[in-house]
Amino acid sequence: MSQRFEPEGLWSGKELKNWEKDSFNFFRLWGPLILVSGVAGGLGAYVFRALIILNQDIFFGFIGGHGVPVIFLPVIGGLIVGPIIYKYASEAWGHGVPEVMESLRTRGGKIRSRVAIVKILASSVTIGSGGSAGREGPIAQIGASVASVVGSVFHLDERSLKLMVMAGASAGISGTFKAPIGGALFGLEVLNKEIRTTDLIVMALSSLVGYGVSVALLGPGPIFLAQDLQFNDADLPFYLLLGVIGGFASYLWTRSLYGVEDLFAKFRIQRKWYSPFLGAWVVGAVGLMFPESLGLGYSVINSFFKQDLPVHLVTGLALFIFLLLLAKLATSAFTIGSGGSGGIFSPSLFMGAMLGALFGMGVDALFPSISPGYLSYALVGMCVIFAGSAKAPFMATIIVAEMARNFTMLPALFLASVVSYLISGPGSIYMFKVERTVGQNIPDKYLGTPQPPAMALMIYKALRSRKATKTKDIKQVYKNK
Repeated sequence: MSQRFEPEGLWSGKELKNWEKDSFNFFRLWGPLILVSGVAGGLGAYVFRALIILNQDIFFGFIGGHGVPVIFLPVIGGLIVGPIIYKYASEAWGHGVPEVMESLRTRGGKIRSRVAIVKILASSVTIGSGGSAGREGPIAQIGASVASVVGSVFHLDERSLKLMVMAGASAGISGTFKAPIGGALFGLEVLNKEIRTTDLIVMALSSLVGYGVSVALLGPGPIFLAQDLQFNDADLPFYLLLGVIGGFASYLWTRSLYGVEDLFAKFRIQRKWYSPFLGAWVVGAVGLMFPESLGLGYSVINSFFKQDLPVHLVTGLALFIFLLLLAKLATSAFTIGSGGSGGIFSPSLFMGAMLGALFGMGVDALFPSISPGYLSYALVGMCVIFAGSAKAPFMATIIVAEMARNFTMLPALFLASVVSYLISGPGSIYMFKVERTVGQNIPDKYLGTPQPPAMALMIYKALRSRKATKTKDIKQVYKNK
């Protein structure tokens, strides 16, 4: 973007008249582009959600209603998705977000126009047929793809095109999760990593437009029903401990996902037209025992918050939550790791909610007089796995609060997110994909060899150093004798 379009006057100490002139030129260029990217993101979120519901009705309503067992539904979905991606757009494999990051780093923000269509079709079938994946990756890639095409039509230079792509992705995130601040933070914290004021303005405004379009089409209601949960300062030590546990859990989630990718690469069946079909057999088998682990899982999370669970589950609730956590880990890793099209955000929220609920039950049992109840920990747990795995503690904090419309829990959410971020070890679940070079079977430097989480590594080195010092002292004593 040409220098004259950046409103430097306000932040660089120029005279007011110069700032007014620069700002006018800035908004004259970016006003229409912000509107286009925001509307595209909001509409994309609406269409994507509608297609997921349509596919759920087809697979679980029509096909499942005619007696087809649950185990075969993800398999049929994988058989549809694989050939579409393989033939028309290889960028649609897996998450979606790493592909946007890769386009920003290696192709100047250019994304093929067909990617949006292929991604929205493949992801809606994957999730609608029971695949355990999220909406954030697909909608970010869809919004980014549309914005990239529009930016190319306007002949934007490389920096402006990159900013346009990030704005489109932010609008998509904002629209699909009804989280305007979280959408803007996604562009800054996950995609950009370098905060500039002009970038913030563009992504924030685009995110607000995407949010407005989504609310107009879908209504203003929250996604999660946790508005009644209250924050208490005395519970902060427990939330800190939950962040520690979440850091290790996010490391396990990252290792599991790329472990499945490595397994498929080892047998030379990665990114083939039949790869999602093979992974879907594991997804369907686990889903046969735990159908709650299939799909997005938002209805299951809301059942917890409403405490609207079947009686036979309540009696063994802790065991059920633990098994469901493992089931979700397996279905998510095999859905995305085998090449199914979908994001990692919703699985992270689901597993975090289960982890937080388990932790809260333990606190309830040990400290019944002061515990706020396991539901509060379930809400805070929703942010810890994503914060640690995606290295996005600010976005994780804000977007969970926005999705639940509960801002009283912000201190707990922020503390747990930051601690999980610090504990989880180096690298993000998105950057690992970029470092592997998208579309190639190249192991990255972190996941080629097991890399302990940061805190565990520090403890290990400290113990090893202490042991080495004691051994050296003992040898010195014998030498002196």
